[in-house]
Amino acid sequence: MNFLRKFFGGKKKEKKKPLSELDLLQKCRSTEQFLIARREILDKNIKKELATIKANIKINRQVALNALKRKKIYENQLSQIDEILLTVIRQNMLALTYVTTQTQFL
Repeated sequence: MNFLRKFFGGKKKEKKKPLSELDLLQKCRSTEQFLIARREILDKNIKKELATIKANIKINRQVALNALKRKKIYENQLSQIDEILLTVIRQNMLALTYVTTQTQFL
């Protein structure tokens, strides 16, 4: 496949230049803000599903069971987001220490 691409003059993929330290910090901050907003939305959804469960537990068990399943899915997503958020915070801290050490040596 690579031979055919070279022979017929296919497009070459352009390599992306690596992000600068300040761009990396900005990207980490924006990702962190997005994850925090997503976590708040999931918290609201969990509370809404809890209210649905409490309202329908005696009247309509099927609706309550479906709400319980959705609540469990939201909780799993919330735990995944928390893990990702911790990773992003660590990366942000590492990038910050890298930038400070670079500025100290200059």
